[in-house]
Amino acid sequence: TSTLNPGAEYDLGDKYFFSNPVTPQKLAEGIMHYRAAADAGFVTAQKVLGGIYERGIRVTKDYAEAAHWYYMGAEQGDKDSQFALATLYEDGHGVPKNLAIAVYWYQKAEQQEHTLASTYRKRLTDIGVRAQAPEPTQLPPTTTEYPSLLLEPMLVQAAQVEASASQTHVEETRTQQP
Repeated sequence: TSTLNPGAEYDLGDKYFFSNPVTPQKLAEGIMHYRAAADAGFVTAQKVLGGIYERGIRVTKDYAEAAHWYYMGAEQGDKDSQFALATLYEDGHGVPKNLAIAVYWYQKAEQQEHTLASTYRKRLTDIGVRAQAPEPTQLPPTTTEYPSLLLEPMLVQAAQVEASASQTHVEETRTQQP
């Protein structure tokens, strides 16, 4: 457990996640710090984790994980998280497709003047979809995976890449010798 405040955890997440050169270890460390900040309620970290998993930025795309983090931010009133969660419900990515819940979250984002929420909501309400707050059984699943568990698959992948690069280097060296 970290003793850093959530903002410092988030900053460390940025430092590791966007390090140069990037390594699987640094990515895992970045995710771990983002998650520590997000678990502590730091809404920016929740929104960023949602985006990372939704888009598959340096991680495997995982819509369910994205929906979880967007939901955490949406519940705290973050308009970008509300809008992103609405799009996941509209498309059925990571959560069961539900246009009424999508309208609900679009309305929440629209109330805070999200620039696209009104257009997206209107597109659905014009065809008769009405907002419905999600029931507890319709919420994104909570994640139970601890961030350090992400490290092992990344380390295995890093070792495979490193072994492949070493093998290629050995083969190139052999072909260059007279």
